[in-house]
Amino acid sequence: MSTLHPLQQVKATLQVCVGSASLTVGELLGAQEQQVLQLDRDIHQPVDLLLEGHVIARGQLVAVGDHFAVRITELPLPMDLPGAAQP
Repeated sequence: MSTLHPLQQVKATLQVCVGSASLTVGELLGAQEQQVLQLDRDIHQPVDLLLEGHVIARGQLVAVGDHFAVRITELPLPMDLPGAAQP
């Protein structure tokens, strides 16, 4: 039986950033329902996975049933904690 590293039990919340839009406060205050805001990312660019505001991975948005999901395509930081699953 392998011993898990204590950090492997800590829960964290990942955020997925699909892009951003730059607009004035006036434009934001004048926004209407159904208005479309164009983001600064192309639909083929990867989305960022953020932990505490830092990009820790990138991926592709996919659908799993009725939910959005992310297929991880890049892991810029090595995930080499002792006992971590290896691909």
